[in-house]
Amino acid sequence: MDAMGALLPILAFFVAWWTLKVNRESREFTYRALQHANMDWVQGKWFDLYFKADQACNALERYQTVYQHSNPAIPSVAQMNDHNHLMYLIREAYTMASVFPKNVATDALL
Repeated sequence: MDAMGALLPILAFFVAWWTLKVNRESREFTYRALQHANMDWVQGKWFDLYFKADQACNALERYQTVYQHSNPAIPSVAQMNDHNHLMYLIREAYTMASVFPKNVATDALL
């Protein structure tokens, strides 16, 4: 009985040590998973911003081509609608860009 009483604290120590080891590995795995998810999120935001800016650029080129020789003082209903749609796309791209995640590489370019 005394031998079991002496082994119990040693066994408890090894169980605690094993639990700590599993906890650390779990924490490291979770940290790596979060870093990977964050990189995926930022890359996804880059693509979203790129496609939104490309959409606004294409709409601007289309507007300039279609209404090249029109009188801006007397716009038609279609021209006003296209202008409103163009401004909506530009505002969407601007809003996405203004809340875009910071990046050291792009900040160095400015």
